[in-house]
Amino acid sequence: MKRKIKAIILILIIGICFILFSVFYTYANYSFHARSGSMHPTIMVKDEIIINRMSYLFTNPQRWDMVLLEKPEGELIVKRVIGLPNEIIQIINNGVFINNEKLLMPANLAKVVYLKEGEFIKNNDPIKTLDNQYFIMGDYVKSIDSRSFGLVSRDEIVGKVTKVIRGGVPIEF
Repeated sequence: MKRKIKAIILILIIGICFILFSVFYTYANYSFHARSGSMHPTIMVKDEIIINRMSYLFTNPQRWDMVLLEKPEGELIVKRVIGLPNEIIQIINNGVFINNEKLLMPANLAKVVYLKEGEFIKNNDPIKTLDNQYFIMGDYVKSIDSRSFGLVSRDEIVGKVTKVIRGGVPIEF
C-alpha cells in the first residue's frame, strides 16, 4: 500500500514538473515568420524566427544582438542592437560611429551595409542614448529603424532572436 502511494506521488510530481516545464518553455520561446525584408540578408521574408523572451531577464541586450521589439502601436519588428545605453551614435560618410570611433562589423555581418541617415539621425549629427535606451538598425540598407523613428527603450525589447529557420533548416547568424 505504501509503495502504491509513493508511486502515485512520484507520478504526480513528474506530471506537475512536465506541465510547469511546458508552460515555461512555451512562454519563454516565441516563434513567428518574418513579414518584411528589413533584416535581409540575415533574415528573409517567410523565415521562421525563434525568440527567447527570457534572454534578458537578468542581463541586458548586447551590441549585435538581434531582438524582437514591440512598438507602442503593437507592431512586432526584428532589428539589431547597434548602440547601447549612454553612448553617442553618429552616421558619418556611410559609417556608424560609437563614441567617436568607427564601428567595426563582425565577420558574420560582412554583407551588411549601414549607409543612410534617416529622419531621426542626420549625417554627422550625434545622438546620445540614455540609461535604458538603444539604437537599433535593420540589416537591410533601407530598413526603417532608429535612423527613422528614434531610440527604443529597454521596455520595448521583448526578447532575443535565438534561431532563424529557412526552409526547415536552422541557419547561422
